[in-house]
Amino acid sequence: MQHWRKYIGTGQKAVNELTALANNARAVPVSDRKNRRKSDETIYSNVICAFDIETTRLEEIDQSIMYIWQFAMLDIETGYIVCVYGRQWDEFTNLMRALDTSGLTFMIFVHNLSYEFQWLRSVLPFQEEDVFPIKSRSILKVIMGHERHLEFRCSYHQTHKSLDKLLKDYDVENKKLDYDYDIRRYPWTMLTKDEIDYCVNDVVGLVQAMYARMQQGNDNLYTLPFTSTGYVRRLARNAMKQYNFKTLHSMMCNYEVYEMLREEFRGGDTHANRYYVGQILSNVHSYDRASSYPDVMLNGRFPMSAFRRNYEVTTVSDIERLKRYGQAVLFRATFINIEQKDVYYGCPYLSRDKGRDIQNPIIDNGRILSADSYTCTLNDVDFDIIQSEYVWEDIAITDVYTARYGFLPEPLRQVVRDLFVNKTSLKGVDEKEYMLSKELINALYGMCAQNPVKPDIIFHNIPSDDFTCYELQDGDKVAKLEQYNKKAFLLYAWGCWVTALARKRLKDCINIVGDDFVYSDTDSVKFIESPRFHAIEAQISNLNKELKADSIQNGGQAQDRKGNTHYLGVYEYEGMYDRFITLGAKKYAYEQDGKLAITIAGVNKKLGAKELGKLENLKIGFTFREAGGLESVYNDTDFGWYAPDTENVSRETYITRNVCLRPSTYTVGLTLEYLRVIDSPELWKDFEEYLEKSVDK
Repeated sequence: MQHWRKYIGTGQKAVNELTALANNARAVPVSDRKNRRKSDETIYSNVICAFDIETTRLEEIDQSIMYIWQFAMLDIETGYIVCVYGRQWDEFTNLMRALDTSGLTFMIFVHNLSYEFQWLRSVLPFQEEDVFPIKSRSILKVIMGHERHLEFRCSYHQTHKSLDKLLKDYDVENKKLDYDYDIRRYPWTMLTKDEIDYCVNDVVGLVQAMYARMQQGNDNLYTLPFTSTGYVRRLARNAMKQYNFKTLHSMMCNYEVYEMLREEFRGGDTHANRYYVGQILSNVHSYDRASSYPDVMLNGRFPMSAFRRNYEVTTVSDIERLKRYGQAVLFRATFINIEQKDVYYGCPYLSRDKGRDIQNPIIDNGRILSADSYTCTLNDVDFDIIQSEYVWEDIAITDVYTARYGFLPEPLRQVVRDLFVNKTSLKGVDEKEYMLSKELINALYGMCAQNPVKPDIIFHNIPSDDFTCYELQDGDKVAKLEQYNKKAFLLYAWGCWVTALARKRLKDCINIVGDDFVYSDTDSVKFIESPRFHAIEAQISNLNKELKADSIQNGGQAQDRKGNTHYLGVYEYEGMYDRFITLGAKKYAYEQDGKLAITIAGVNKKLGAKELGKLENLKIGFTFREAGGLESVYNDTDFGWYAPDTENVSRETYITRNVCLRPSTYTVGLTLEYLRVIDSPELWKDFEEYLEKSVDK
């Protein structure tokens, strides 16, 4: 752990100390500025800054007020840290004005900038075009100040970690402390030393962590990525410089193919067996696939030429012939009277969300059991799975495109190998480097799956229309794709095939467990213990031999510090749950070794398990109150002056635009559509009881 020389204080003396540090700090060395874009004339001060506020919710009016702000600055050359805190906005704006007029630009990290920005936009000047949102209410960067020398960046997007985890992972000197958020505080509330220490540590710890992150990545303020995915993109981009530029760009898709790839693309396969939903099951076993996405990137085959339209392909036999000839196939299909081959199969593949013109479907939690008509866009991997699961009366195949199959470029595959070796060998040896390698290998998929033609997000600083997502017109999309293709080092098709190949590998295991299947989630399969258990284990072992052979052949193996060899893509036994219950995708709980755990989207795992109490309580109508999290109420106009302190009604504070975080609840439920498919008397009874209670209220 590195120890730092620090000054922490409030008032004019502290402000003077910080402005002196800012004035004495040098600009980032000229040698580091060569990494900036040619059009970027920004000259950064060689310091790392962090800003944060603490707020109180005024529940009677659903507004929030700031009662303390804190700002830290770390000199990268000397390691000296100054932290200033204050209680009023004018103190902060005066400090920012001094920095803004110093001549250099200050990079200021905010952990969840989207939250603080709602206050900042009321107190600091900025231009609309200097706000960089990645989606509505999600800010990546904003440049503020009359001189445009205050560059606020979101450290959450940069690290993709909570502040607590970030500070722990980098073992900084000033870690996050405990704090009671339920106490109502005002700008005039006397704060204890422990309370001030908590506030200060959030920003002092953040500059320490961001410094460590820069050192670890050998970065400076010009090279530091904006997002966590940026690190692996940089690795891959540099690696792909070894690949023939003309060959790569000859494979880029045109707009027609891009549209079809967008229609085909889907993520991981998460589903619960409808025949077991709502039942408490004993002895449920779980297997997880090691590094599923990196595995298929190394061991799978992908489109490795430009897609060409094939007008002669119109039948299933035509598709199968192309596959035999080593062709990747992308096409649209309309199925007439499609249904499952086995009505007891618990993990149907076709998705309602990815279908079009669906007529009279029977749907299992978003999956198609049968339909009079169903249209979708598929690749040949999808079609293999569909052929194994469904039968249909007729099929119309149109818009067929083909490309040559092959391994991904060798430089990109080597990145996968290197990251897997680092992750495996560093575990338990160098935790910081292990953590970074794990982050990088987990980001590989996100890098491949990024949409090259995203809609533009435009910020408007008016109350009624703060974030507008402008959908590009087709002509603009074509131009944007062409612009992307000029600089791209990856094919969007590769991302589509990564997820499809991973779904196919997951299906291999699901099909082995068969009727014992209970639940799957992207790279894990859970199933009940039955007389077939040992036979299932043997079949998974045989599958692993195939997967292991692929990884050995392609270099997807690595040794840990104890000399054990690990392989990409194999199924690893994760143990047995003593009892398990699921109510659908992302909604399950289990007991293991006497401990209760839950996974429910939108519910805190630790608090949720405590609140649930026992598996028997997970049923329709159960409401999580403590674990339901917080919901954000965006107040986009100033509220004005308000006296919030009932014990001191003469004290008023001005309420700016703000975000009010209020407690939320989560009530367990199932749709009527899903209930009808499950057709469980117990679940219908729970549903009726829930309706009766709701009416009584």
